[in-house]
Amino acid sequence: MLIQLKPYEESFYNILFRKLGKLDFLILCEGKTEAEIFKALFKELRMSIPGEIGVTDAEGIDTLYELSRVMLNLTKIFRKVKKLGVLVDAENMGIEERVKSLVNSLRSLGCKVTDLIKVCSHTFKLTVTNVTVIITVSGVESFKQFQKHTIEDHALKLLLKVNPNVKGKVESIKEAKEIIRREKILELIEKTEGKYVEEAFNHIKCLIKQLNE
Repeated sequence: MLIQLKPYEESFYNILFRKLGKLDFLILCEGKTEAEIFKALFKELRMSIPGEIGVTDAEGIDTLYELSRVMLNLTKIFRKVKKLGVLVDAENMGIEERVKSLVNSLRSLGCKVTDLIKVCSHTFKLTVTNVTVIITVSGVESFKQFQKHTIEDHALKLLLKVNPNVKGKVESIKEAKEIIRREKILELIEKTEGKYVEEAFNHIKCLIKQLNE
């Protein structure tokens, strides 16, 4: 079961103190688009998770690091929370570079980070202040001309699978967002055959799978 947390639309602490104690897992997304896509994929992939998952967004990378620290500190109080998943875009960095950037920021905020392990091509597992954290980074590096790599890259990969005619447009754009936006992505996920969705968003499947391990 998914529970939507909205830290910027209501009192953040009130929501956490009311709901966090009920959760087994937390998924922290970089923005609203990532949160909506995660929820759509969780439904589409039909992967079984034993427990309740809270999903929230940080409304941009500038607040993601601070929000990570706050939520990690709160999980010390709410001992039932087993794992924290973090979904971010690569932006203008490589996949591993992005993870290291997040790890360094967490360390600068006073968090103890240990045991960084690569579990999939885009997904890493680590321990932060005794909490298991799974970080997965969105971005399709084969789109070499893109100035930024984001979760929309994966949606574009899916779109190319179902509509190869789009390929001609891809060569002339600098970001996937120029072709495909959130509303179209959600519709595409819902209407496309599951195996193609799984292939395009395999990094998020890996994140969900790690919650079970």
